[in-house]
Parts: sequence; structure tokens; C-alpha cells
Amino acid sequence: MAAQGVAIFSDLSIDNVGAGYTLEAGSAGRTPAVSNPFNITTSAPSALAFTVQPSNVLAGASIAPPVEVTVLDSLGNRIQGDTSTVTISLGANPGGSTLGGTLVVSAVDGVATFPDLSLDQARAGYTLVASATGVASVSSAPFAVSPGVAVGFAFAVQPTSTEAGMVIVPAVEVSVVDAFGNTVTTSSEAIDISIGTNPAGGILNGTTTVVAVQGVAIFSDLSIESAGRGYTLEAGNAGRTPVTSNSFDVTPGSPVAVKFLVQPSTTEDDDVITPAVEVGVMDSFGNLVDTATTSITMSIGSNPGASTLSGTTTQPAVNGVAVFPDLSLDNEGNAYRLAADAPGLVGAVSKPFRIK
Repeated sequence: MAAQGVAIFSDLSIDNVGAGYTLEAGSAGRTPAVSNPFNITTSAPSALAFTVQPSNVLAGASIAPPVEVTVLDSLGNRIQGDTSTVTISLGANPGGSTLGGTLVVSAVDGVATFPDLSLDQARAGYTLVASATGVASVSSAPFAVSPGVAVGFAFAVQPTSTEAGMVIVPAVEVSVVDAFGNTVTTSSEAIDISIGTNPAGGILNGTTTVVAVQGVAIFSDLSIESAGRGYTLEAGNAGRTPVTSNSFDVTPGSPVAVKFLVQPSTTEDDDVITPAVEVGVMDSFGNLVDTATTSITMSIGSNPGASTLSGTTTQPAVNGVAVFPDLSLDNEGNAYRLAADAPGLVGAVSKPFRIK
């Protein structure tokens, strides 16, 4: 109400930026009066807002449409003409990804556009964070990164050292992967596995071709019977380059038998058999059990000349091998044989040899 003919409006405000506003003043029965035009301008930056949120994207691809962050005043208006520097970073990072692209952008007319943002690790639940000097940071809505196109394979579960003839545990797993190592969960490729480095001439037993389920082929029954150090496996198929596993060892199994490694050779009576006879402790697959220290006893198996076996006839195995350096026979004869025995193990008989 006017006081002394003057009405004072002390708390008027307009919440939208614009040029050429006017006010009208009037009352019933009077023609309104129009003010001079005036402008509503922006205040200092007060907040940021994601006006184009990040969308779901393939690993390595640019997020489209480009993410946009707007600089706002205290009333939520875009600050026209603002050129604030806006920085984008990862907030929630469930896949341990790296954010690629242009991460620092100057706003143009109050809007910072990030045209080439990308992430390399597939996972759902990522967020971005926008920040600028003098205003609070703001987080985006969550989004997901999906695997890209399949380009190769990777050992998801590496082969581990195992005993000869035993199934490799845990089961070897091979994933179909994109260029960033993400498992392509839509793949159902058949994957072949074989021995790569083969230090002992081993044969890979088990199911060696498996169809991937959700991008992963599980080889649950692989085994190798030949003991050796430094085996590797290779996984591939006709359409892709093979990938090589970490190295692993196949160790001998439990001792079950003895075997002549160096056979007795023809020699003269009463002379030491040269080279020295050697007998190994073996597992069920014929691997030398190089940890064995079993005592092995030598005797005559076939004795055509009624000889006596002289020398040290019981020797302990060292690294799985017992060496008999001083054996001799005292009578001539053809087709002698030696017999090697050890407690709890299957014995062995040598090849025939001659004493002359």
C-alpha cells in the first residue's frame, strides 16, 4: 500500500537470466505504468550439474553422446558466457578402470563438453565426478561398461604344479577376451588346449577341447604323466592366435618300483663292471623319483657260471639313483643277469650280459 503516495517493493526477484525485462505497476481503475527495460544477469558460479549424463558404453569406446557439465548460479541458471575450467574424474570405479580422453575442459557459454571419454574395464556401477574451482564437486548417474569385440584368449586360472598323472587343480580356465582383457561373456567359442613347452615329452590327457560358457572354457580333467620342470600350456583355435600359460612343473608320484638305468655290460671275470651299474627309484608312470633315498640291494638273478657277486651290493639312492661302482663276478659265463630289489617296491632284472 502506498504511504504518502509512494509504494515501495523491497523484496522483488526474478529467477531466470534474460535481457529486456519490464515491470508494470497498476491498480483497479488505473492504467498500468511500464518500467524501463532492465536485464537479469548471472551471479558467480555456485554449482555444477551433469546436463548430459554418461551412458552405457563398450570398453575402449568414447561415451556417446558426449558428457556435458553445466556451470550454474545459486538459482540453478546456466551462467551464460562462463568459461570455468571443469575437470572430470572417476568416482565409483568397480572395475579398477582408467578414464581416458580429455579430462580438463574450459566451459563454452557455461557448458563444458567432454567429447572423448572412455574406460577400459568392463563392469556396472561406474560414476563420474565433475569439479571446478570454488564450487562443490558433483557425481553423475551410474553407468556400465560392457566388453568389446572378442580378439583373443587369456588364462583366467593358470595351470599349477601337480603330481604326474594327477588332474591339475584348480581346473585350468581360459577366457575369451577383448582388447583390454575383459571377458566377452557372450562368447561360446570352442577352445583347444595343448602342451606348449614340453620338457619331458609329456602327453596332455583329459578333455582338450571345451566350449566357452559365458566366455569361459573350463578344463577340469587335464593331466600329464611325464615329470618335468617348465611345462606350459597353449590355448587357441583355428580363428585366433594361441596364448601361452605360465610355466608349471609335473613332479614324480610315489615310488612303486626300481629300474636299471645303467645296465651291466660285458666284462672279464673278477674285473669291476664298467660303467658302474645304476638303478633308479620310479613312480607308476616310469618317472624317476628324485627325492627317494631308498636302499637298493643287488644280487645275481641268472647265474650261468655259478659266480659270486662281489662288491658293495647295497647302496642308498641319492636323488633317486643308487650307483654300484665296484661290482664283479668271478666266473665266465653267458647271459648273466642282475636283480635289484628294495623294500616295498617292485624289483627289476637286468638285461643279460657276459663274463669272459
